[in-house]
Amino acid sequence: MPVVRVLRPSLAPNWEAEEEAPLPHVYFEPPDIRLSPLCLFDPKAGEWDASMLISRTTVGWTIRWLAAYEFWEMTGRWIGGGRHEDAGVEKEPENAA
Repeated sequence: MPVVRVLRPSLAPNWEAEEEAPLPHVYFEPPDIRLSPLCLFDPKAGEWDASMLISRTTVGWTIRWLAAYEFWEMTGRWIGGGRHEDAGVEKEPENAA
């Protein structure tokens, strides 16, 4: 299964985002969640399998994810769709620096 990460510029967590805080549609991976793999397709729904070309699936999905991420950065709203599960990352406390 392909794994896509954004290396530069780093993803920017937004703990105050209206939706999908602190990062939208990623598989949270500590210790640095900014390097978490992107959630580009739903493996439980069989949206990707090893017979599919990455150039015809993953590249386009990544471009759409990045466009939705840029919108999320501006508005705090995720327009990229997808199924939502518990992210496993708790919101920062109100007084966190």
